[in-house]
Amino acid sequence: MWRPVSLAALFLALISLAVPAAAQTTNGVISGIVSDAQGGVLPGVTVTGRNIETGITRTVVTESDGRYRLAALPPGRYEMRAELQGFGAANIPDMTLLTGTELTRNITMQVQGLNESVTVTGEAPIVEVTRSEVSGVITQDQMQNLPLATRQPMDLALLMPGTSQDAVRARKANSNIGAGAFTNGSALLVDGVWNKEGNTGEPRQDFPQSSIQEFKVYLSQSPAEYGWTAGGAVSMATKSGTNQLHGEGFEFYRNKALNTIDPFAKAAGQQKPNYSRHQFGGAIGGPVIKDKIHFFQAAERLQANLYDNVVVRLPQFYGNLNGVFPSPEYNNMTFSRGDWQISQKQNLFVRYAWQVVFPSPEYNNMTFSRGDWQISQKQNLFVRYAWQVSDFTCEGCAASSPNPWFSGGGGIKQHRYALAGAHTWVLSPKILNEVRGQWTNYLFRAHVPGVTPLKPLFTEDPRRTANLTQIFNFPSLSWGANTNQYGDLNSRQLRDDLSITTGQHAWKFGVGAQSLPIRQSIRTSNGTWTLNQDQPFNPSNLSSFTPIPGSVTQFTAALLNVGLWAPNVLWDTYVEDEWKPAAGLTLNLGLRYEYEAKVFDQGRDLNDKTIFPTTGTSTSLAPLVDFSNRGDKNNFGPRAGLAWDLKNDGKTVVRAGYGLYYNPMNTQSELSEIQNYRQLNAVIANPPYPDPYGGRDPISFVSSGVQNIAVEANDLENLQSAAYTGGVSRQLGAALAIHVDGVYNKMTKVPMAIDINPRSGGTTGVRPLPQFGRVLQTQSIGWTNYKALLLRLEKRLDHNYMYTVSYTLASTEGNVSSSSFLSTVTDSAHIAYDEGPNNSDRRHALVASGSVLLPYEINLGAVFTARSTMPFSAIAGQDLNGDANITDYVLGTTRNVFNRGGQAAALAAVNAYRASRNLAAIPESQISTNEFYGVDLRASKSLRLSATQRVELIAQVFNLLNRTNLLATWTTNALSSSFGSITSAANKRQAELAIRFVF
Repeated sequence: MWRPVSLAALFLALISLAVPAAAQTTNGVISGIVSDAQGGVLPGVTVTGRNIETGITRTVVTESDGRYRLAALPPGRYEMRAELQGFGAANIPDMTLLTGTELTRNITMQVQGLNESVTVTGEAPIVEVTRSEVSGVITQDQMQNLPLATRQPMDLALLMPGTSQDAVRARKANSNIGAGAFTNGSALLVDGVWNKEGNTGEPRQDFPQSSIQEFKVYLSQSPAEYGWTAGGAVSMATKSGTNQLHGEGFEFYRNKALNTIDPFAKAAGQQKPNYSRHQFGGAIGGPVIKDKIHFFQAAERLQANLYDNVVVRLPQFYGNLNGVFPSPEYNNMTFSRGDWQISQKQNLFVRYAWQVVFPSPEYNNMTFSRGDWQISQKQNLFVRYAWQVSDFTCEGCAASSPNPWFSGGGGIKQHRYALAGAHTWVLSPKILNEVRGQWTNYLFRAHVPGVTPLKPLFTEDPRRTANLTQIFNFPSLSWGANTNQYGDLNSRQLRDDLSITTGQHAWKFGVGAQSLPIRQSIRTSNGTWTLNQDQPFNPSNLSSFTPIPGSVTQFTAALLNVGLWAPNVLWDTYVEDEWKPAAGLTLNLGLRYEYEAKVFDQGRDLNDKTIFPTTGTSTSLAPLVDFSNRGDKNNFGPRAGLAWDLKNDGKTVVRAGYGLYYNPMNTQSELSEIQNYRQLNAVIANPPYPDPYGGRDPISFVSSGVQNIAVEANDLENLQSAAYTGGVSRQLGAALAIHVDGVYNKMTKVPMAIDINPRSGGTTGVRPLPQFGRVLQTQSIGWTNYKALLLRLEKRLDHNYMYTVSYTLASTEGNVSSSSFLSTVTDSAHIAYDEGPNNSDRRHALVASGSVLLPYEINLGAVFTARSTMPFSAIAGQDLNGDANITDYVLGTTRNVFNRGGQAAALAAVNAYRASRNLAAIPESQISTNEFYGVDLRASKSLRLSATQRVELIAQVFNLLNRTNLLATWTTNALSSSFGSITSAANKRQAELAIRFVF
């Protein structure tokens, strides 16, 4: 049940206070002061705002100090009118309100005898003088006029400083925002409701580009209405219909002739592979009843037939990997790196390379429907439904292994839908209420490349596992596929937000709850062999493989089929005040409380043997767990910000802020804790090959020994992030502004798993709890610091051109060894070994974008990106500390020392380690860097068919300069002769042709 009783009373009390507004919505605010010609404030003025495109109307009356505030307005174009007896009406004909912003517009009224009415003109402000957060908006103009390889607007978040995609996976359209350089580190909302799934914290669903109006990016210091984020937040607004019937149809096409061959493939003597990609769809929106009911519908399909060039290193050992092995992962494999990337595999010494090309189709289907109803001037309602089915049938392979077709990076089919809606009610000119809800399902089916997954979650159909293989990990090669995890996730969300305006104060209160459970089905795996020497290996004839004596160091396997249920519930409430104590000064004050139920296994019953089968035996978890004292109940997040309009003219604002934020725990550690002894895991050191069990039954073999287990610490807490910011914005012209911000973000209590049952004296000693093997306990011991200087020069579309230049100078360091969902301490006896630059650390990033409308309706748009290199670590390739993990750093090195200061000493340590194993030294010239430089170009020509119809001819070129941009896929195993090299690259130059009909 969704009910910590101690919180329920608090939530009800907050609701009864009937205060704030538009929390976590995409709506905006228009506010200001109405005065007479002499500057005296005018109370009692009726101010009416009307959306020019939809007819939505909102009316308020100015307070005693002349202030007005039109809250919860959907983004769009507005006209305003101010009326007061004895004064001529003041009209403002056209203003653009962006999502999540507050537009300050003061109004001066003339005595009626002078003018019956007056039209107020003048430039619209582009600097938000009342907000203290570090943020910016990606507009519809940018989405329409800039090159975009994926047609996923989230990728345009990279136009902002302090963003990257260095900790994302190809299966999701995701970006890392601000200090949230983790896969799950940012808050993602669409139409004010959550768009993250609870298992990994990634985006739950993608939306057609045609359905997104614009979105706001909070790089840091998001207000109290936003929560459950350690880094930044993204709030997207979808499109609604208008009073005019409008729409589009489009086809974007790529093929082999428009591509440039990868240089590694070319050097290996390969021809350009076949390739085709179609992305097509359309959208339509309009009125059902003008000014009353509107609809919008969009649909999009991606169909790509890719051919992956695989460059195999060390052909003297692995040259027989020729694709003839009778397994789908060779004869009928599929691949996807996302909508935009075909990765290449290469040897540092290309002259020794061998290559095979595999076909790899993929698809992604999306639909979107929305209806809006203006019930009255005081009530609005919208409902939307989004649906998506995609199959990336070797998703992420090339990005994670130099040999994707043999690395086990399987595919994933995803089926997603979301039903959401909101009701806005103006209770009085001062009070406004919003209720939002969401009902979503997300199904994923991981599968071997080239194999169609089955639909039932817990199916025992043998076809599900028929194509699994064992995995073989050599220092320079990984081969095999055993990915076979199925899961069903859903979300049920409800929140209520209220606002009240009282003179200098604009209060906000809100309360929300969301259930994010997961059901998961895990099947047996055939096992993984780890070897410490490269050697001849032919998977088409595995029976003939005889490892070099002493080279097999470990065998691991999961032996049972397991079904899991992991509930997760998020509660939150907040209060916020936008206080204007003096002219030009705004204080943004708030307090947020968050509580995550269930994910810490609080309230579970250790006597429930369906979950804890060893209770009452010698291997009971009782010495390790206390479910009655679980849960993090003190997640109070104060927010304090200042925005000072220096001259009270809307031109220059100085801002500063502090906030305490919390990140939700994903369900990974919860799922691990409830698998203990329900899943039997084999971890065998120095096993015989090919039978690691020595002729015994695998289950009886494993049952006779101790098991490695995973538990959560009883005092485990949510990740906590303290953000400090200071900055200034200055309007330089009618549509030009510069923004400079300093950001310091200190994250603590990052969850990390650590072995609390290590062997005494190294690899052979006795464990403190001898009834268990390794005990990985998830603790709140991780930390990371993020420091950044963010600069942005922004020219909005005006006089037919626009541009944005963003620069980031940043440093991020800590002891969190992974950018993924849950890190594990590499050596429990030396936790400091994990301290160093974070995996996603890039010191410099520059992104410049812009577009210009030329004569004859020709539009040119471009994006230039430059990013400095990331660091990497040296892994020993053997279990040096006896914890059954092959993750230890080379002695004398720590995490991510390469491509940073101290590289020479680290390389000397690597070569000393190699020398002790009679391996040749690695030259420093072999160490690769992964700087990124790219130029993307978009050109379009409009052909007018009528006043309301046109055809656009579009050409896009990605990586225009044809640069080889290496991916972050270093060979980190120090036993490999290719240590330090990168063996895969992003796409070389690709072109795309498109046609778009707009009406």
